[in-house]
Amino acid sequence: MIAQSKRMRNEIMESVILHVTRSIGGRGNKPIGMQMRHFCLFTWICMCFIALDWISVAQGYQDYQTWNLPEGAIARFGKGGISEGDKVIAFSPDGKLLAVSTEIGVWLYDVKTTQERALFLGTEHSFFRGAAAFSPDGTHLATVDAGGFKLWNVATRTNVLTVHSHAGLFNSLAVSPDGTKLALAGREVKLTEIETGKTIRVFAGHTDWVNSVSFAPDGTKLATGAQDNTVKLWEVDTGKNIDTLRGHNDEVKCVAFSPDGTTLASSSMDHTIKLWDVETGKYVDTLGRSASTSITKQVLWSVLGRITNSGGHTFWVDTVAFSPDGTTLASGSSDGTVKLWHVKTGKNVGTLVSFGGLSNPVAFSPDGEIIACSSDRHGAVKLCEVATEKTIDTITGHISSVNFASFSPDGTTLAAAYADEVRLWKVDTGRKITSLKKAFMGSVQSGAYSPNGAQFAVGLWNGKVELWEVSTGKIVGTFAGHTDTVNDVAYSPDGTRLISGSDDKTVKLWDVLSGKEITTLNGHTGEVRSVAFSPDGSKFVSGSEDMTVKLWDVSAETEITTFKGHKGEVSSVVFSPNGLTIASAGAEDKSAKLWNASTGEITATLSGHESYVNSVAFSPDGTKLATGSMDDTVKLWEVSTGTNIATLRGNNHWVRDLAFSPDGTKLASASAEGTVLLWDLRHTVD
Repeated sequence: MIAQSKRMRNEIMESVILHVTRSIGGRGNKPIGMQMRHFCLFTWICMCFIALDWISVAQGYQDYQTWNLPEGAIARFGKGGISEGDKVIAFSPDGKLLAVSTEIGVWLYDVKTTQERALFLGTEHSFFRGAAAFSPDGTHLATVDAGGFKLWNVATRTNVLTVHSHAGLFNSLAVSPDGTKLALAGREVKLTEIETGKTIRVFAGHTDWVNSVSFAPDGTKLATGAQDNTVKLWEVDTGKNIDTLRGHNDEVKCVAFSPDGTTLASSSMDHTIKLWDVETGKYVDTLGRSASTSITKQVLWSVLGRITNSGGHTFWVDTVAFSPDGTTLASGSSDGTVKLWHVKTGKNVGTLVSFGGLSNPVAFSPDGEIIACSSDRHGAVKLCEVATEKTIDTITGHISSVNFASFSPDGTTLAAAYADEVRLWKVDTGRKITSLKKAFMGSVQSGAYSPNGAQFAVGLWNGKVELWEVSTGKIVGTFAGHTDTVNDVAYSPDGTRLISGSDDKTVKLWDVLSGKEITTLNGHTGEVRSVAFSPDGSKFVSGSEDMTVKLWDVSAETEITTFKGHKGEVSSVVFSPNGLTIASAGAEDKSAKLWNASTGEITATLSGHESYVNSVAFSPDGTKLATGSMDDTVKLWEVSTGTNIATLRGNNHWVRDLAFSPDGTKLASASAEGTVLLWDLRHTVD
C-alpha cells in the first residue's frame, strides 16, 4: 500500500512538474510576473510533496506504535502484557472508553471501535503494577505507579499529578464517589487527597498485603481484601475499623460493593465468592461451591482454557463486579472462565467466555449491557454482550514477556516470541504479517531464522525443537530428544545444521534436512542457556549456568576448550562477525566479557549495568556490542576499546534479548514487559 501510494505520488508530481515547466518556459510571450507566479507555485508544490514524503515515512507505523517512545526509539511492537489485579480494566462513566492496565502503562480504547486512543506510560524503570480508575465525572484517570499514583487528564492525555510514596508498591486503588479522595492499597491502605496528593489518613490492621480496595457508593465506608484471608470494613472519615469479615480459607483477591451499598462481594484464592451484609457484617452466601480439584488439573485447565461443568470456579477467583442494577455479579477466575451469578439466588446463570490464563479481570459497562474481560495469557480483552453471552469484539496485542527477537536475513521482518506464538512484523511499517503458532505449541523459549529466511526454528519448554516454514506458517520438522526446556537454537551458516541448548545440560547437533540428531554433546554441569555458530560454521560456542563458556568442534563433535572467568550463570554467547572474538553475558557478574576465540584469553570486561546482563549481540560490522540487562537498559560498547558509547533507556522491565538489523542501522530490544523497542542507531551513535 505504501509503495503504491509512493508511485501514485511520483506520477502526480511528474505531471505537475511537466505542466508548470511548460507554463514557465514554453510560451515566450507570457509576462514575467505570471512566470514568477508559476515558479512560486511550482516551488510550493514541490515543498508539499517533500513534506508528504516525510509524513508517509513517519506514518509508516501504526500510530499507537509510536506513542510516548523513548529517545532514540522509532517504534514499539506489542502493547505490554495485561497486568494482574482487581482493577486492570475499567469503563469510563459514559461508557465510551475502556482503560486497560498493562505492564508498561494504561491504554485507552474507544469501546465502539476498539481503536487505541491513548497510552499513559508508567514511570521509567518501574514494572507497572496494574490498577486504574476513572474519576466519577470521567475527566481524569488515576493509575497506580512506582509506589504512588499518577493522575491523568483524559481529554488532553496529559499527566497532571504524580505522587511518589516510600511505603512500597501498591496493588489496587479506588476513587471516592465525590471524586475528591483516592484510596491506595498495598502493605497498608492510604487515603489521599486527589487535588494535592497529600495523605489524609492510613488504614492499618491487616497482617499481610492488601490486594483490593473499594469505596461504598455513598463514600462513607471503605472495604479492603487482603492476603491474610480477611475482609475489613472501615469508616472513611475516622479510619476506624468497623468490622473484620472472616470466612475465606485463602487470600482475598477482590472486594466490590453492590450499587445500593447493602451487600459486599469478595473473591478468593479458595475458589469462591462470598456475599456479606454491609450493615451487620454477617455472612450471607457463598457463590461457586465446587468439588475440590487437584492443583495439576487446575493448572492444566487454566492453560487450556477449559470450561468446567461445575457451577463454581475450579481455581482462584481474581475479580468480581456487580451489574449497575445490582441483580447480577460477574466473576473472573484463573480457571479461564468468566461466570455470571444471580445475586439473590446465588445461582450460576451463565459462562461468558473461556480464556485460559492466570488472571481474568472483569468490568461491567455503565449501562450493564457489556462485560469486558481479559486474559494475561492470550493478551486479549473481550467485549461480551450480557444478554446473549456472545463476544462482540476483541482487543488484542497485550501478550506478556517477549523471550527473543530476531531479524530476517534480508532485514525486512522482525520475529518476536510472545508466550506460545512467534509474531512476524514488517520492520518498516510495524504491521503484523502472521503468527507462527498452533493450538498448543507450548511456551516458546528461543528462535532463529534459517540463513535463507525460509524457515524459522523455535525451542520449546517441552524439550522439542520445531521448524516452521515462514511463507505458509506450517511445521515442517520436529526434533525431539531433549528432556527439558530448549533455551536456545542456532542454524549453521549454510543452513544444514542446527544446534540446541537445553536445561537438560546438553547441547544437541541436528541435521536440518533429515531431522535426525547427529550427536549429543555433554560437558556442561549446569543448564545450557545459549548457543552460537562461528561465522565459518566449523565451531560453535555454548554458555551455561555452570559459569563456563565452551567451544566445540563441529566436524569432530568434541569440546575444544572451556573459558572460565564468570562468577555466575552465562546467559548469552555470540561470535563476532570475523570469528575472532566471543562475547558472553555474565548474569550475576552484571557484565559482559570479550574472549579471544583462539586462546580463550579475556580481552575485555564490560561493566556498567546495575543488574544481571541477559543478552549480548554484535553489530554486523563487529565494531559494536550491545548488552541487555535486568536494569531495564541496553548499553552499546565500542569493541576495540571496551568503551560504553551509549545507553538506551525506555524498557520498563528487564531486557531479555537483542538483535541488530543486517545493515546495522537498527537494534531491537525484547523485554519482559511484553514489547519490542526498535531503535534507530544512526541518531544514537556517531
